[in-house]
Amino acid sequence: MIVNAVRKRKSDVLLEFGEDSVLLIDPALVKKFGLRPDSEFDLAELLKQNEPFSRKRAASCALDYLEKSSRSVKQLTEHLFSKNLQASVIEETVKELISKNLLNDRDLASRVTENMISSGKSLRKTKEKLYRAGIGREVIAETASAVDGTAERGNLMEFLKRKNESLRRTPPLLRREKMIRSAVSAGFCASDASGIAEELTADDDPADYEDYYMELGRRRLRALMDKDLSEKELRKRFVSEMRKKGSPMGFIEECLREAEDS
Repeated sequence: MIVNAVRKRKSDVLLEFGEDSVLLIDPALVKKFGLRPDSEFDLAELLKQNEPFSRKRAASCALDYLEKSSRSVKQLTEHLFSKNLQASVIEETVKELISKNLLNDRDLASRVTENMISSGKSLRKTKEKLYRAGIGREVIAETASAVDGTAERGNLMEFLKRKNESLRRTPPLLRREKMIRSAVSAGFCASDASGIAEELTADDDPADYEDYYMELGRRRLRALMDKDLSEKELRKRFVSEMRKKGSPMGFIEECLREAEDS
């Protein structure tokens, strides 16, 4: 094998060789193997002699990484590879940590799920987080199946109550639409959100939102008047648009009268 470069990074030495291969090596091996640009070396022998150094560094990096936060097998494996350690050593290090229960994807998935559901998150968002963390689909499905459906519905109810309160100035029909969209974006089921949103806005009367609908109607009329529409077509489109937004006919007729008078 031909050396491309030998680079020092603080107290570490990185050996570059082959097609973009980089390996963290024991500094003592540089002199022992006579490593310098364009020199040849026995890769198999170098890996053999570098293994004790690589094992020690892999164990240290792994424990430091796990001390900061719980990690999945995939996350730790990718972290160790980013340190340019030997692939065989990384595999053995990960297996050893799993055998000692210091690395456990099922346990991690269970704890993450419990924390997210108890903090009001949806199951879908929880599953997405586990997937991004590198947890396997089988483990995710197994963990998700253990979640109490009542807990997620409770989370959805609380989510929509907060949303409903923040949209108090918005008429019920439009508020429901916004509530459902927000719930879906947060990972909740659209049909469940629709039912709860309907319950939360059931007692609201669109007639109580005159200011909202009148202002909206005036804006829509001005926009439609800028188009080349007949009086009949303008009225038809305006009524259709406003009814879709839940406006009572009284407000629609009042907007039309205002436009005629002006």
